[in-house]
Amino acid sequence: MADKRSRLVALRAIAAVSALALVVLCLWPATRWSPLAQFLHDNRLPYPGKAREVWDSRIQTELNYWKDQIRRQNSEAWRTEYATRLDPDAPLQDAIAKHIDRTVKVNRILDVGSGPLTSINRKCGFCEVSITAVDPLADFFNELMAARGITPPVRPVAGWGERLTEQFGEDQFDITYSRNAVDHSYDPIKCIDEMIKVTKKNHYVIVEMNERAGSLEHWHGLHQWDFFVARTMPLLQRHLFVEGESVEAVDVTSHLAKVAEMTTLEVTHGSVPWITLVLRKRAD
Repeated sequence: MADKRSRLVALRAIAAVSALALVVLCLWPATRWSPLAQFLHDNRLPYPGKAREVWDSRIQTELNYWKDQIRRQNSEAWRTEYATRLDPDAPLQDAIAKHIDRTVKVNRILDVGSGPLTSINRKCGFCEVSITAVDPLADFFNELMAARGITPPVRPVAGWGERLTEQFGEDQFDITYSRNAVDHSYDPIKCIDEMIKVTKKNHYVIVEMNERAGSLEHWHGLHQWDFFVARTMPLLQRHLFVEGESVEAVDVTSHLAKVAEMTTLEVTHGSVPWITLVLRKRAD
């Protein structure tokens, strides 16, 4: 009799555990991921490799950086830039304005890796400017700005520099621009390739970034790449290169030569050397 009661208690316990497990399984898909983990799951890309794995593992550092920047604004330089990014009447930067297509009324400009606030100013005295800002973390940035009651003049949309043609198609933009972002990607050469593809023929791609940002930042956060300028043999021409902490240098200039003409490659030496790369997409 005692054995029968023991078996009955055991069966009831098993039934209770099974019911609880069923409830957990039903709720699990909705609760198992944080927003960041959900983002990573929803945006799995067909680019395996260490660089992508490192990028995924360090997204939170980028989000924390921008939360701190928006909240604290603890430098005069950033406070000035922040105000300018929010100002709809700030004049379009000369580096971009001189590449505007004056034959059309509206110039479409794509800002790749824009962050929560595009750095491209919007006021142009001789044409209209339509800016599209794209960033893989756009949804997080938009939530951050909304929580602080800030309405960006250009709200970024979610998208990857490595997949621009999937999102926008080829030959769409008069200027494609990126500031301090390509070297934060997991595949910077792919990003520049894609920037060229979405740009109209005979129009311009502009990339600005710190020289050797990865080394300067000790490969912290999304800083996985060093872009630098060096002279090549036999003519000692200036070429742009990129390398990783454990990735050999690639000659970016030679890689792009068939699809774009490099019209500008400058290094401005300030507190941190600053690279400006301008490419004109070939028509053929």
